[in-house]
Amino acid sequence: MPPDGKPKNSMIKGFLPAGKKTSPLKNNQPYTPPAFDGARIKKHINALAGPGIKGRGPGETGLNQAAVYIANQFLGLDLRPFESKNLMHKFEGEIGGNTYQFINIIGKLHGSSPRFAGEYVVISAHYDHLPSKNGAIYPGANDNASGVAVLLELVGYFSKHRPKRSLLFAAFSGEEEGRLGSRDFVAKLPPAGLAAINAVINLDTIGSLNKTQLIVVNAESSDAWSGIIRAVSSNVGLEAEIAARDLDSSDQVSFIEKGIPGVQLFTMPGADYHKPSDIADKIDINGMLRVGEFAREMVNRLAGSAAFIPRQKASAVSEEKHGETGISAPRTARAGFTPDFTWQGKGVRIAEISADCPLARLGIKTGDVLVRLDGIEILNLRGYAQELKKRKPGDIVELTLISGGVEKTVKTILQEQEKK
Repeated sequence: MPPDGKPKNSMIKGFLPAGKKTSPLKNNQPYTPPAFDGARIKKHINALAGPGIKGRGPGETGLNQAAVYIANQFLGLDLRPFESKNLMHKFEGEIGGNTYQFINIIGKLHGSSPRFAGEYVVISAHYDHLPSKNGAIYPGANDNASGVAVLLELVGYFSKHRPKRSLLFAAFSGEEEGRLGSRDFVAKLPPAGLAAINAVINLDTIGSLNKTQLIVVNAESSDAWSGIIRAVSSNVGLEAEIAARDLDSSDQVSFIEKGIPGVQLFTMPGADYHKPSDIADKIDINGMLRVGEFAREMVNRLAGSAAFIPRQKASAVSEEKHGETGISAPRTARAGFTPDFTWQGKGVRIAEISADCPLARLGIKTGDVLVRLDGIEILNLRGYAQELKKRKPGDIVELTLISGGVEKTVKTILQEQEKK
């Protein structure tokens, strides 16, 4: 949205097509898709990120407990192993000079058509989160127990309504450490295996629809995505906005780097991102039901008999992450706000400010646009991130923002970025 708070339609949005007289349901309107169960979603989130659950960082007890929980759910829903004798695919990852054991849980649902069952659509969600720090557990309810919970609901639905193509359901580990799990998965697939995947739908941070809107990230990975998103939005009555830039490095990017079209469904992380306050009680279950229906409709369109959607050339997608700046390269400082990933204008528009952020006390608010940092022009998130990487927590910086149409300059102290 522009600073005046009115929706901006210059980018592709998933509104109902012109001529339709019915309007999409508002994001906070009560609605329960018949295919999904809100109580079951809540149960999954509590099992992964509820009170008393251990942390899901590398080497932590909670990470292994989550893997066992997801694998048991897959077994109970009749998923079969993929390219393995086991649903659990173990691999090693090195972090800070230490080697850790990780587990991806990969289940296959065989397609209903003999002609198309050798082709796949991948539905993924990562189940790891940040390690505990100074005695504090980081529950990661929104990031990303929410995605796993909807993934499990989709398994349940499609086990009873098998599409023509086969489905791969992937619960990846090590995403917070640089997509370790999804990178390992695609690296081990032979060329024929990569060629058999039509597309990837990744569910990451989808538990806050009541505070924001559904955003689709990396739609530039295929020319077909915009049409699919528009049609799905019309069918399910949920607005979806395509991110203005390729701003994320969640697990879909590991596939995009191999030339496979992939998108992430995402509802913005908010002020609780990568904090101990990302708890189960704050999750918007009703919104997750609606995101689940959106994902289900996308899968139906991709897993039928239609031709594969167009692929882009395989390339190294920029290292970015859905945190404050969108960049996952080494960076230790943050200004304390969440950006608006759909903003197309110059600068960085503020979507949400952390309660403990000095900017809030300086009168900076949601909708303000950062245009300069220490006198250096900020054109976009990438430029902002590059400037932050030159600085460290505790540094005093001068921020120039457009607030209510008026330029305003303030000084603030950079905060520490939560480390992975």
